[in-house]
Amino acid sequence: MVTEFSPHTERCLRDAGWNENFRIDVAPIVRLLEDDGFFVSPAATSFLEDFGSLHLSYPHFQDPTSVDSSHFDAVRAADAVFPARLKDWEAKAGEPLTPIGEAFREYMTLLMSPTGAVFAAMDDFVYRVAGSGREAIRALCEGKELGAPLD
Repeated sequence: MVTEFSPHTERCLRDAGWNENFRIDVAPIVRLLEDDGFFVSPAATSFLEDFGSLHLSYPHFQDPTSVDSSHFDAVRAADAVFPARLKDWEAKAGEPLTPIGEAFREYMTLLMSPTGAVFAAMDDFVYRVAGSGREAIRALCEGKELGAPLD
């Protein structure tokens, strides 16, 4: 598990307003998500406490001269997720998922499992981004390409 960030990823986070003491009160976020019927795992709660509300910008993985972005506004991400679609994504991931943000210029929803793994999903496609939220941030900021979609 990544506990420290690379200089590039740390710069990406700091540009978004993050520091080692950054924390947000997630109680209102968790309440809104649960009221809308979303499962919110302790892993997602912890991740959002540390990184919730951040908006990251970084070079696009296919064209480094272009800027890409992601955000960790879970409520905004959840507003774009239909329950039936989430059930399909959970079936492909093999576990419950919590919306934690959006990536690739809001083209894909970022979701976290109870184990802390992060997935990116859109339409019928689900990709495993990383095994933890910190690893996912690193993958996004450093332009790691997504692998094949899950079956």
